Amino acid sequence: MMRINPASVLMTGFSVFASANAMASTLNPWKPVTDAIVAGMEKRITSYPDLMRALSSGKAVRAVLEYKKCEFLFLKEFVEGNVTQPDEQTTDSACKLTSSVKPMSCYGTAKESMYAIGGMKLETWEQFGVGITGRRADKREYVAASETKLISIRGFVLNYGSVRVYEDNEVLVKVNYLDPRDYAIKMDEMFRCRMSNGRDSHGASFFTGR
Repeated sequence: MMRINPASVLMTGFSVFASANAMASTLNPWKPVTDAIVAGMEKRITSYPDLMRALSSGKAVRAVLEYKKCEFLFLKEFVEGNVTQPDEQTTDSACKLTSSVKPMSCYGTAKESMYAIGGMKLETWEQFGVGITGRRADKREYVAASETKLISIRGFVLNYGSVRVYEDNEVLVKVNYLDPRDYAIKMDEMFRCRMSNGRDSHGASFFTGR
């Protein structure tokens, strides 16, 4: 009976793999480059300074937002009469749904968060330092980015999303549905999150290529 040398089988298998890999490299000269890109495709950003370094160096940054791990802030109902549910209603006219700029007092905190996940690229962004924020009630430095997409949900609406990342790693997400004809606000909600390091229970994750 013929005996098979395991070492020979291993070397033969390795030779076949090496030959196949060499052939793939010959057919696709970009393979070493694409392999390197795939190997180091994603890097998690875990702090505000790291986020600013990535953005300032022109790197692409993407946000993944797990809303169930964030605090859900709903817009209180504007009423002209008596407020019967102060946690859910307000007489402040600045809190009307159609108002484009609303104070944080217009929002209430929901007892349960929202089981949804969203994502966006931070392509158009601006950073505001203490020279600007120092004159505001909230003096924290932050970077803000936003984008708008046309979606279909009970008819076509513009889905406007913005992300504001503060220097203490708090992340404030704002979502509006806008009428594409006149940009009237149809829905307004916010989420207060924390930047995640991938091992915690925070809801805002940021990634960039190496």
